[in-house]
Amino acid sequence: MDPNTCSYCGNEVPLDWVYCPHCGDGLKCPNVILAGQSIERDALERRYQAASASAGHRGCDAVVREFETATRASQAVMGSTLQKLMPIVRRDRDIFATYHDLAELRFLRDSAPHGPDWNVVRPAAEIALLGSHKHISKLHYAALALDGRSLPHYGEVTVLLRENLIARRVSLFQENSAVYVHRHGIHFPEGTRGIWEERHKLCVAKLAEQLTKATRRDEFSTILLQKGPNAIDDQFVEVHLFGPMTFATFEKVTVRQMGARPSSPKRPRKRRGTTDEQALVDYCKIYKTECELM
Repeated sequence: MDPNTCSYCGNEVPLDWVYCPHCGDGLKCPNVILAGQSIERDALERRYQAASASAGHRGCDAVVREFETATRASQAVMGSTLQKLMPIVRRDRDIFATYHDLAELRFLRDSAPHGPDWNVVRPAAEIALLGSHKHISKLHYAALALDGRSLPHYGEVTVLLRENLIARRVSLFQENSAVYVHRHGIHFPEGTRGIWEERHKLCVAKLAEQLTKATRRDEFSTILLQKGPNAIDDQFVEVHLFGPMTFATFEKVTVRQMGARPSSPKRPRKRRGTTDEQALVDYCKIYKTECELM
């Protein structure tokens, strides 16, 4: 692993510190440090070059280059429920809750007999992403998208994050990190992580083989963000955001009309109420956050 040194004073700093204990200067977030170390970037470059070469051999280099250009401008979107946003809208709290914030308010339930135990799997994945357990309560999750839409399994709300407020503190993994740990263990292969500025390389390395000469540009968004039959089978490039978020971090909030429940098509799920939705619209105006009710 590359040594973690302070860019201001040059002294070595523990990975799990977010400011320099020698001079007090702010440091990169631990997830960004790990994803940006030379061994990871070199491995990702090799995967990217191999995927590009393969595209040339298959005669679809032009399509892959077009996909790469599109993913250079990809955005981070976060799925949420309206209920999760309401404590901020009602001014009960100012900071958007993480998974661990909400876990502290819930009773610890047994996992499903044949499903992952997220109370074990997710912290294990976060320790791998951050290098220690010290800051696992500070991670938020999003996904890369090309059309501003999120995956529906995470809620009826899509939150588009402002790039200038997240770029320096996000890292990426080529899929759902918790699901990966559940299926393969806690070792993340080199070259499967990336930093924000190289997200296009991770997208090409992962998805170039799914592109053909016949792939159209309007298909890129569903190739990058693929809805599965359930959340565990969704396919996406995962974004890890370190540190707190407020509504100022949100560029746009979209509330979708929920459809019928799959198990009961004759009983449509109702929206959560015009009072909450109007409160959300009014609160977004304070932060100049675009709000759309679909």
